[in-house]
Amino acid sequence: KGSPVRRKMKHAFLVVCLLFLLPGIAGAQGKTADKKFWITNGMSIVATVYDIESTYFVLDKCEHKCEESNLFAKPFMDRGRPWTYAYQISANVGITSFSYYLKKNGSKFWYLPAVIVAGAHVTAGTWNIKYSLRF
Repeated sequence: KGSPVRRKMKHAFLVVCLLFLLPGIAGAQGKTADKKFWITNGMSIVATVYDIESTYFVLDKCEHKCEESNLFAKPFMDRGRPWTYAYQISANVGITSFSYYLKKNGSKFWYLPAVIVAGAHVTAGTWNIKYSLRF
């Protein structure tokens, strides 16, 4: 059983494990969507889940004394998890598509969009967890 946060972290861990299976599945797609591509973009998705769940953890813990500060995400956060995931996953699909385009066209920096997004989400998620310690 365990706490809801622990269950969500287990789900995130399972997603990471599944991402290691994707390169084998995607191997038929050629050299563009290779293992590095799927791991890099997969980590961006995992970081997004970490950010979303840590945000909702703080919002639940602070009991309406705080709110989402990202003006782009706030309307979706206010509507609930399904809307937030729809918004964030559509953004991740865009980032992954752009990364694929860069890699397919020979760019040495194809990984940067996914790494920047992952870094931003990990930073925001960690800040959320730090902030939750106040309550």
